[in-house]
Amino acid sequence: MMFWPFFVGLTILSSSAYGEDLPGLHLRLPDHIQSGEDWPLRITFDHAPPENTFYRLFVKIDGTPVAFSDLSRGRQTTINIPATHSGRHRLSLTWKNPPGGKAIVIRRIFQVPGR
Repeated sequence: MMFWPFFVGLTILSSSAYGEDLPGLHLRLPDHIQSGEDWPLRITFDHAPPENTFYRLFVKIDGTPVAFSDLSRGRQTTINIPATHSGRHRLSLTWKNPPGGKAIVIRRIFQVPGR
């Protein structure tokens, strides 16, 4: 596997539990993330959650929990990620309660340029 740190949102693994896009779940990082500024992480599902169901999403940056969201209506949510310093970082998004019950994790490496 080649590693190109200058690509924002580079997928680091691709299998049934890891990857850029998974069946039913799509993750979008902004094209440009600025050091010291909050940024939006957009998540889109193919289908809205069933009635009386909340999709639970947790985000870690470099192994540290930074944000979470519950989605109960609609197909999209945006999670505001706190300011990240310049450098290369690891993001993981965990969907805790997908249909089937086993948590799904998407991991990305992204680069934040210095100011």
